Amino acid sequence: MSGSTFLIKRVYDDPESGDGYRVLVDRLWPRGLTKEAAALDEWCKGVAPSDDLRKWVHEDPGPADDARWAEFERIYAEELDSAAAEIDGLGGHMAADLTDTGDIAKLADRMAQEGGCDILVHAAGVTGAKGDPLEMTDDDWMEAWEIDFMSAVRLMPKATMAPGAA
Repeated sequence: MSGSTFLIKRVYDDPESGDGYRVLVDRLWPRGLTKEAAALDEWCKGVAPSDDLRKWVHEDPGPADDARWAEFERIYAEELDSAAAEIDGLGGHMAADLTDTGDIAKLADRMAQEGGCDILVHAAGVTGAKGDPLEMTDDDWMEAWEIDFMSAVRLMPKATMAPGAA
């Protein structure tokens, strides 16, 4: 998502106050780690790299190879695109980048076709991803306001619009 910040860290690293919303993206639970020590908000097995890709990237225990990592990123991006398309194809579900006016328009059209929206989940969470709120700059706060709040405000009238009123 444009405008969103994701921090990547090892699940074995100690949680910190500036971590924001903590998500484990892995198909397997980390050995020797308790749920309490992990301090996760969510475990997303479904968006983790496929078993074949995970095994492929770990089959060479040597030092990291830039070309191999680039190939991993390319294949994983294809897997994520495929998963997003699959989720988007489910009846009544659609993911959208609420900072992208084109995505908002597509989402509004889809909601008009579906006759409105029963539940709108807005989960950008930029403020927590920026780290300690006491250390955020004015620009950080404006970006967080734009993504976390204003994107949902712009979409809500379309989400609650009566069928056929688009």
